[in-house]
Amino acid sequence: MRGKILFLIIAFLVVRMCTILLYKDTSYYYGMVANQFSIAEAAFNGHEFSYEPVLSIAVRNDANSTGSYIPLEKWKDYPRSGQYKTFPAKDLPGYGYLISFTSKLFGGELTSRYAFAIQILLELVALLLFCYCVYLAFGERIAFISGMLYIIGYPFIWPIASQPMRDIFVLGVYSFYVTAFFLFRQKNNILSYLIIVALVSMASMLLWVRPSGYYFFFLIAPTILLVRDKGLLSRMGFLSLTILLPLLIFGIQHKQFNLKHYGVKNTHFLGASMWEGMGNIKDNPYGFVYNDAALVPFVKEHYGLDLEYLTPEMNRLLFEYSLEVIKEDPAYYLKTVLRRCKNISTRPVSIVYPKGLEPKETIDLSETNLSVFGYAKKHPQAFILKVFSRIFAFSFFYGGVILTLLLFMREKPKRLDILILISPLIYTLATQIPVRFEGRYLATGAWVLIAPLAFYIEVLIQRIKSRKERSAKVE
Repeated sequence: MRGKILFLIIAFLVVRMCTILLYKDTSYYYGMVANQFSIAEAAFNGHEFSYEPVLSIAVRNDANSTGSYIPLEKWKDYPRSGQYKTFPAKDLPGYGYLISFTSKLFGGELTSRYAFAIQILLELVALLLFCYCVYLAFGERIAFISGMLYIIGYPFIWPIASQPMRDIFVLGVYSFYVTAFFLFRQKNNILSYLIIVALVSMASMLLWVRPSGYYFFFLIAPTILLVRDKGLLSRMGFLSLTILLPLLIFGIQHKQFNLKHYGVKNTHFLGASMWEGMGNIKDNPYGFVYNDAALVPFVKEHYGLDLEYLTPEMNRLLFEYSLEVIKEDPAYYLKTVLRRCKNISTRPVSIVYPKGLEPKETIDLSETNLSVFGYAKKHPQAFILKVFSRIFAFSFFYGGVILTLLLFMREKPKRLDILILISPLIYTLATQIPVRFEGRYLATGAWVLIAPLAFYIEVLIQRIKSRKERSAKVE
């Protein structure tokens, strides 16, 4: 197994380095990257919990106009006012502070390269820990195939990992918790319990970088009660641990953080997402729009307030307005939920191409008189890449979901293990469907489908071997 682990590590690093080179000029995610770069720049220059808006706007405008990724090292060349302000309540400073801290620690120059290296290392550790859980459930070969599926296929569904980006830290939250659960299930010694405490604690700490996985602990924790080969006292202890540690390390501290910097316990950061999510039906009578740019104008027009983007007050107003509409017109909200389900079903995950390779034309036969054949002939590159993207993404997602169900029916004694292995996907769907859906969010949960896919790849390999052996005996 050591040889396979070493091979996975080398293969992961090689592929990740290749994707970093491929996506280095891809600016698709730059708006989100720039948020943390802004926080890092301010913290590095002694202005904690703030950002420099003139500098941030200048860089974003340049990135949008040139369509290129602008590394943090080049931010020093852009104009600034020298005045800092509090950044939006939707963001937490974790990744920005990590950039600032590592820049000071390793060289004294503001750079994202050290934090990016930690990010890549964390992604690798998360993958290896998940493969370890697959190993405990299904054995060495399936664990190895799972790792290879992620390494070979998922970077192109998950290109966000090829840039400095906080979303990758969610993988650590999920993987550390899942590993803690498997250790609890299969180990029974003091060392394993100490490791469990460390894993859940680290997962809770990572929430300060990306808090979207916070409720994962609370939704999945009750499954511990289904562990029949452990005593009730042991199960209740682990259940308490997986709730209390995230609460103490992140939940309570986050409220104190909000009180200190915003003056409120709850910044209602979901308010903007819920409001936008209910705008997935165009021309609705409530003013919802699925666009970040619509938030400030709506609040100004509806409430007569000139609030800054994503402040706690704006989030609260958007949240309360959304709830009012849900109470008055639950049918409309149900329509938005069904629309999200439709969007997820038609585009669950997708390949994002690096700059220079992405399709130049979109395929939309409803807006053209061309037949499929005619469109393919006129725009061959766009057609081929789009068709390949759909086949690859659909095969990965729907193949994984179908095989998960088959695996669940086949392996009755291991149903709880299967449930925990795919729990990040269940959690992601449970949080995306009611509020808002973006493909990049689903990607943070869909990667766990490597386990059922690997299981049936191994089944197929064994069947092929059996047929060859039977054929050899007959000859």
